Amino acid sequence: MKLSEIKARIDSVHAAHANWWVDLETGLPKQRNVGELLCLVHSEVSESYDGMITDVMDDHLPQYPCWMVEVADALIRLFDLIGGLRIKDEVVGFLENYFPEEGYFDFELAGEYELDALFDYHYPKAEHLVPTELYSITHSSISRCMEAHRKGRMSEFYYSLAAVICHLLGMMQAMGCDAENSLVEVIDAKVAYNKQRADHKIENRKGEHGKKY
Repeated sequence: MKLSEIKARIDSVHAAHANWWVDLETGLPKQRNVGELLCLVHSEVSESYDGMITDVMDDHLPQYPCWMVEVADALIRLFDLIGGLRIKDEVVGFLENYFPEEGYFDFELAGEYELDALFDYHYPKAEHLVPTELYSITHSSISRCMEAHRKGRMSEFYYSLAAVICHLLGMMQAMGCDAENSLVEVIDAKVAYNKQRADHKIENRKGEHGKKY
């Protein structure tokens, strides 16, 4: 996935999920709980792991493997969070260290990513990682996002969000896909699918068992 594609998706994904940033009762904009949003990212990563070990196709987008759709879901959650908090420039500022100019993020060749985001986990070479290890690292980095945010360490929060995005992009290569297999198609397909979902409509979310967040 290219950095320009990430920038565009932060804007388009957040716009497509704008109704999650309003109060269900008043219809007014609301401030969302960041810890809650990060827990939802954790959930998507766990579902991706489940899809990987069961080797099944996705329920909603059966043309794609479940693990891949859930990676896309995790990125959708992150892009929506970044757009909603209006911290795109801050996170992209860290991402710029890991992307070649107008090129794809390459998990195995992004030297600064390995030094910054992986070395702390004692994995100086991305190519040596297996998917199960990368899932653990991703969960750990999401937790670091939460710790940084709740303690007001905002630069660390932005950096950790950038690291999680790179971990998720790297999952494609860890699972044997090419760096150019950018997930853009899957992200766009899932965003389009979500727009049609009954359980995402405000009137249904107000119901007894509706999704409140």
